[in-house]
Amino acid sequence: MSKVTYIYARDRKKNIENNTVEAKELYYSFHLFEEDGNDMNIIEFETKHNFINKFLYFYDRILNKFISIPSYSHQLYSNKNKDIIKKSDYVFLVNEGVGFSTLPMIYNLNKISKPKIVLFSMGLLSKNVKKYFSFLHHLFIRYLLNRIDNVIFLGKGEYEIAKKTFNKLEAKFHHLNFSVDTEFWSTTESRKFETNKNILFVGNDSNKDENMVKKIAKLLPDYKFTCISKLPGLKNTNLNNLNVIDGEWNNSSVSDKDLRNYYTSSFLTIIPLKESLQPAGQSVALQSMCSGTPVLITQTDGFWDKEKFENNEHIIFIQSENEYDWKDKILELSNNNSLIEKLSLNSKSNVENNFDLHTFHRKLKTFIDK
Repeated sequence: MSKVTYIYARDRKKNIENNTVEAKELYYSFHLFEEDGNDMNIIEFETKHNFINKFLYFYDRILNKFISIPSYSHQLYSNKNKDIIKKSDYVFLVNEGVGFSTLPMIYNLNKISKPKIVLFSMGLLSKNVKKYFSFLHHLFIRYLLNRIDNVIFLGKGEYEIAKKTFNKLEAKFHHLNFSVDTEFWSTTESRKFETNKNILFVGNDSNKDENMVKKIAKLLPDYKFTCISKLPGLKNTNLNNLNVIDGEWNNSSVSDKDLRNYYTSSFLTIIPLKESLQPAGQSVALQSMCSGTPVLITQTDGFWDKEKFENNEHIIFIQSENEYDWKDKILELSNNNSLIEKLSLNSKSNVENNFDLHTFHRKLKTFIDK
């Protein structure tokens, strides 16, 4: 039995303790490590008011504002958390923000007795950096990479760039497809697309182009658009066919079960994106496809796995930034029931066979035990 510690930003601990977890993908294999019989711990961000944390607050502000490093160490640092980390065999940092926030607690760990530290990355190399601070930004990333043992890139594009940019650290890098809770998102109900004109947009990622959604909705007044998002561009939208629901993971009136119902009641999920190395739209796309709802998405350099998703077979890619092209593609899909049904079946099968949590867990253990 190993001592395994997960460091999350927020909200996971109470869900696990209260047994209110629905879909499990954003817990990054915590439940399966627990099922393996490991001794599990969770550390999360929380407000702290001592002198060290007040100092770290200003340190974090400087990193965030000037160097584009997402650090919130003032919400993590404590002797208790340092002790938990030191006594762990494995420590999982669930994103780059958590990674940078943990640095003040791991920078001086004894190399002989320190735990194996694993970082999940979904945008480590995709930040917009101010020109004069790009060197420092790069330096902080390298310092983080030197302090951890494995980086699990959840997008293949970023993984390939990382190998070229930090080639001396390549042995630490692994690509592992982000996976979803297929047991939760998969449905057995029969889907009917012929008369369905419901279109869904989900998420708060800054790389999602909410303004494109509004433009598309304006061009398709006969279609009903539902947006579950807090993105500012969707506020005060005055379109009769566009319904905006204030939604954020674990902090909204929309539960995972509600979201699953939104997927299954829509004929299409659209994901307009801005160009980025980050695998933006990944979780939404996989959830939607697993529920049987096809996905229309911008093709970007950050798309997570181009080998397993064939255009017009498992997914619909679009490269245009013109809303009229999006409109034409949506009308084409809406009027081609056989294509929509094929996409629904193929994408669902693809996710269930290649992007499930058990496969993710098995491969993750292989990487970290090397």
